[in-house]
Amino acid sequence: TSLPSVQGDFGTDLADTSGNGQHPDKSGNDVLVGKASASASNTNVEANTECEFDETSAQTLGSDGSRHSSIRKRAAETYLSHANKKIKAYDDSRNELSKLMTVGDFVGIKIDKVDRTNTEPKILPCTIVEKKEHTVKVACVFGIIDAWWSFDDVIFLSSVPNDLVTLKLNDLDEITLITASRLYVRGNANGMVCSCKSGCKSKHCKCVRNNVKCSTKCHKANICCQNREG
Repeated sequence: TSLPSVQGDFGTDLADTSGNGQHPDKSGNDVLVGKASASASNTNVEANTECEFDETSAQTLGSDGSRHSSIRKRAAETYLSHANKKIKAYDDSRNELSKLMTVGDFVGIKIDKVDRTNTEPKILPCTIVEKKEHTVKVACVFGIIDAWWSFDDVIFLSSVPNDLVTLKLNDLDEITLITASRLYVRGNANGMVCSCKSGCKSKHCKCVRNNVKCSTKCHKANICCQNREG
């Protein structure tokens, strides 16, 4: 008689637990619904954050009322003030050079170190043949340089070669700065540069063929060149 009673009590407890608590299936559904709601909420928060976040805005660096905001603002104003002063100084300098430089003036253009040695001239003497806005076109004794130069790229000459003073522009063709530089530093009208590896002994060498001495711009120093200068 006691066994059915225990079974009955056990069944009642199960029924009560089932009635007072949540059904297993129902509890699982509630958990899934809760997770889905949390995920949707997080997605909305991320979307709103992406929409509201602006990398170019100073407000993203902190609250407007923070002490760092005023420091950043003063730093930005100081930076812009210095930048504007430099821009104005550059514009004034360029305008001053524009007034000083006129067609016919003698100026120089820097020769790149790859086109010369340390003991060769560093400036190519030229004369201004044309002026446009803030740029000039120049010519040397070997030809008219086929490029426009900013006022910052040219310098005034302290002395002028005689052949540049008597230069006749009508007899000149356009050439590149590299060619003009090589012609000037080599002191000849050929401007030949070879890359021989056999010693420059025959007319297979471009320099030998044109009766020009090889320079340090032709080939490496460890090549046993028979046509080297000096």
